[in-house]
Amino acid sequence: RKNVIPYNLRKIRGYDRLRTERLINVLRSLHDLDLRSARVLNIGPRNEMELMLLTLYGFEPRNITAVDLFSYSPHIRVMDMHELTFADDSFDLTYCAYTLRYSDRVERACQEIARCTRDGGLVAASFVTEAAPPPAGAVPEGGERQAIIGSRLSGGVADLLRCFGRHCGHVYWSEEYETAGPVEPEKHCSVIFKLVKAG
Repeated sequence: RKNVIPYNLRKIRGYDRLRTERLINVLRSLHDLDLRSARVLNIGPRNEMELMLLTLYGFEPRNITAVDLFSYSPHIRVMDMHELTFADDSFDLTYCAYTLRYSDRVERACQEIARCTRDGGLVAASFVTEAAPPPAGAVPEGGERQAIIGSRLSGGVADLLRCFGRHCGHVYWSEEYETAGPVEPEKHCSVIFKLVKAG
């Protein structure tokens, strides 16, 4: 919390549409998802741009609930993803783009996502991972790179799916690719899977 809020306040007007849109594009192609009726939990949108993109691609605005650690918008509730206040099975889809990486308790966040998403619902998540801490002296003490480190999820999609454990059902989409980062290459990971509660 102490690192995430200052970092996001500095980035409040920033938005990387392409990487978020990449995941939404896959979502809207799934036959198991009715965009108009799906109850969507959007975790960590930072600003309203992600909500606008979900709407642009066919999700119904009145069915989208967004939460973040801070908010300037009436469309985004202030809430911690580790302590969601929604009832069990409240959502058909939980969408979490580039947010889980900020957590230092990813397993707890995944438990909350699994609790709030209905059996047979979908989880769509993306994140950037890093294999190791940056070399000594590569980032100044207190620099931005250190501030955003929560969980490394260095095993990529496989690491995240392990956090969901028995709740991970059919995987519809999984992708990992590298881009140039500020210090070293960054690996972008995304996954869409069916949430399973029975058994």
